[in-house]
Amino acid sequence: MTIRMRSLGAVALGLFLSLSVLPAIAAEAKVPAATVMVVDIPKVLNESRQTKKIRETRETFAEKFRKEFDAEGNKLRDEEKQIVDQRAVLSPEAFVEKQKAFNVKAANFEKRTRIRFLSLDTATDTAMKQVGMHLSQIVREFASEVGANLVLSRTQVEYFEPAMDRTDAVLERLNTKVKEITFPNPMEVEKELQSRVDAENAKRQGAAAKDAKKK
Repeated sequence: MTIRMRSLGAVALGLFLSLSVLPAIAAEAKVPAATVMVVDIPKVLNESRQTKKIRETRETFAEKFRKEFDAEGNKLRDEEKQIVDQRAVLSPEAFVEKQKAFNVKAANFEKRTRIRFLSLDTATDTAMKQVGMHLSQIVREFASEVGANLVLSRTQVEYFEPAMDRTDAVLERLNTKVKEITFPNPMEVEKELQSRVDAENAKRQGAAAKDAKKK
């Protein structure tokens, strides 16, 4: 993040310097007078019918996943208790083996829980990006219709004339124009994420094996 910010800053500075040494060209370029339209983007995204449907869909999946993992978690807790209760009758070696096996099972459970909800977050983000793309297009269309050549989000300005605000109209058009948003199946997203994780693990293991051979 820091490296990218510095890189962008360097590009911006370079552009500024290149323009500053070309006063003749800059003087010839005429900038049109700004005709501003203001839209409360966060409000539109938060209150749109599409976003509300996405929230409902997400919560439906989340509730289903919570019930599944709660049930499995309860079974694991029972199994752990049984192992602890058996400690007095098991040999130290047998107890250690049971404990190790349980730890592996518990770790796998935590990994599956984490990647499942990460998949849900990814699916939600994908759906919200669709809303954002539709909103961007609608804002552009609306700006063209009202003759605006500059659109600012409400969060970017301290004061503006109320007549510049087109938030409600943009929200209404978004709700009317966009009928459906695709919410990816988190289970399918999970498969893709797991494939990437497996591929990355295999890559690391291969690199570690090569390093071991060199040594």
